[in-house]
Amino acid sequence: MNMQLLMARAMLNHRSGPPLGTATLDTARKSALIGLSGGNLIATATASAYAGVFCTHGASSGKYYCEVTLKSPKTFQAFGLWLSTDNPTGNEPGNGSNSPATLAKGYGFEVRGYIFHSGGYTPTSTGYTQNDVIGIAADLTALKLWFSKNGAWISGDPATGSSPSATIIAGMYYPGLGLYNNGDQAVANFGGSLYAYTPPAGFGNW
Repeated sequence: MNMQLLMARAMLNHRSGPPLGTATLDTARKSALIGLSGGNLIATATASAYAGVFCTHGASSGKYYCEVTLKSPKTFQAFGLWLSTDNPTGNEPGNGSNSPATLAKGYGFEVRGYIFHSGGYTPTSTGYTQNDVIGIAADLTALKLWFSKNGAWISGDPATGSSPSATIIAGMYYPGLGLYNNGDQAVANFGGSLYAYTPPAGFGNW
């Protein structure tokens, strides 16, 4: 048995969801204020409030990459990782609800350039806007997370493990996104089609 197949099987032991390369946004884990279309890869907000949606695949270890493209003018959208215990209703990754008990505890890169976690945030010098492509590279074994904008990493390099955008806590994570204003729209790519930019070496699809 070749090494590539062995590595793929090892990754599957720490994942939940359908086979590799078939991930979409999850109709069962989303706010009622988000509609899905385009093979469940296009998310559209149907009201003005924090509203999120999970990917169908989750993982607790391994290295994964995906992209989300913002298709509407920027408001307070955020793309990133949900913890498995997060609630997408009233939240976006790492932020949202005013109640500490229900606030999303994952990690999100918000349009103004903030990296959110549990409602707190770290500012960066890089925001994004309509038609920008945000890359999300997660090393769930080393507990490191990187974000990119149009192919340029906000900090460090996932391929070498240097200077992550965030050091994360251990847990089961799902990529996903949060929208805010009625009509906000984003398109996710979890590896079912060609990425806009080359994933970092060693990182696979969700």
